[in-house]
Amino acid sequence: MDGKKPERAWLPECVWNGETYTNLIFGNHGNVLGLRFLARHLVTLNFPKLTMYLKQTSIGPLLDENMERAAEFLNRLKEKGRVPGWSENDEGMIILEAQTDSQTFDFRKNSDSSACHYRVTRASKDSPWQLQKAWRTDENDHTIEEYSIP
Repeated sequence: MDGKKPERAWLPECVWNGETYTNLIFGNHGNVLGLRFLARHLVTLNFPKLTMYLKQTSIGPLLDENMERAAEFLNRLKEKGRVPGWSENDEGMIILEAQTDSQTFDFRKNSDSSACHYRVTRASKDSPWQLQKAWRTDENDHTIEEYSIP
């Protein structure tokens, strides 16, 4: 491995091979399909022909509840204009690094090579989410700015 953390991204909706999927999480390391994706299908494996057949049975959501709640919290802050460096009109891709009581969202604007990072945490499963840290990095992942938390 190159020493970098595997990146994961969340797509709220996409169309693949004519089928609509919501709440997909994908990564850029490895050539794999995850169990959460396969769980949306009736899966048939034809081993002699090295073929897998997928019949979609659901479109989601299959997000982890912690991840979903953290994303909703950050989105509510964005709607109120309370996320530094990320305005309500910005469009781009969101990448997620998830842990039990901490979620880090990386937002890359379509019009900018830098990325904004937001770490939301909570003290326990029953505690509310809080924006703990916000910062911006260049295309090489070097910190160029740390935002104050409102």
